[in-house]
Amino acid sequence: MCLAADRPLLLYNDFLRLNMTFDKIAEVIAKTAHCKIEDIRPETELAALGVDSLKALTVLFELEEAFDIEIPNELISSIVTVNDIQVRLEATNH
Repeated sequence: MCLAADRPLLLYNDFLRLNMTFDKIAEVIAKTAHCKIEDIRPETELAALGVDSLKALTVLFELEEAFDIEIPNELISSIVTVNDIQVRLEATNH
């Protein structure tokens, strides 16, 4: 049972989890695309960071390994922004 007093803690834990996920995504993109981590924002398009289709596959493979998940191949073509990656990871992680 979730008490009202527990709600801020749950929100904070969700915030921390999302932040850690984004940090890992940014780290992998920066390493793969050789771009500055400061340039990586949720709304940034992968192409603007120098991530072509081959690098995108590398990024997704690294993230699958890091989070011990599998991103279905049919979703890959719908990933355009950094946030798209995070949304897919969060959906797959649940």
